Amino acid sequence: MLLVIAPAAAAQITEPTHGITLAYDEAEWSASLEDDQIIKLACKSPACGEAGTLCMMILEPAKRKSTPQAMLGYFGTDVTKLVLEKLRDAGHYPVLADELAIHMVADRITGLSSIRYEETGQMMRTWLAQVVVPFGVAVLVCVCPEDRYATVNPQWLALVQAMVVPEK
Repeated sequence: MLLVIAPAAAAQITEPTHGITLAYDEAEWSASLEDDQIIKLACKSPACGEAGTLCMMILEPAKRKSTPQAMLGYFGTDVTKLVLEKLRDAGHYPVLADELAIHMVADRITGLSSIRYEETGQMMRTWLAQVVVPFGVAVLVCVCPEDRYATVNPQWLALVQAMVVPEK
C-alpha cells in the first residue's frame, strides 16, 4: 500500500469502478461524484484559490497490450493536446505554459503540464496531472485564474499526494 499524506481536515471521495480515493480538506474543497467515475472538487476557501478554482479526476484505461507507464507518455501528451484543441475551438488562444514533464509525486510517477489562456477577459490556468495507476492513468485536471496559480498549485499537488490507489 502507498504512503498517503492526508490533508488536515480530511474527507474523502471514492470513484467506485476502480476504487481510487481522493482525500481532501473539506474546509477547502467540496466534492461530488458524477457519472460514477468523474470526481469533481470545487474550492471554497482562499487557501485553494476560492471561486473559479476547480478540479476533476478522469480515469483512462491503458490501451490493449500497453503498460500504464507507456500509457502515461502517450496519454499525457495526448490529453494536453486535446485540452489545447478544445480551448482553441472555444475561441481562446491557449499557450502551453508547462510542457508535459515526468515527476515523482508521493512515490508515484506523475506527468505534469499546464496551459494559459484568456476567458471572459481574465487569464486562466489549466493544470494537468497524469498519475500512473494499475489499470492505466488517472488524470487530475484543475483550473483557476492565473493570478491564483502560485497559491493553489501546492493544494493541487496535495490532492495527488493524498490519492489512494488500490493495488489492483
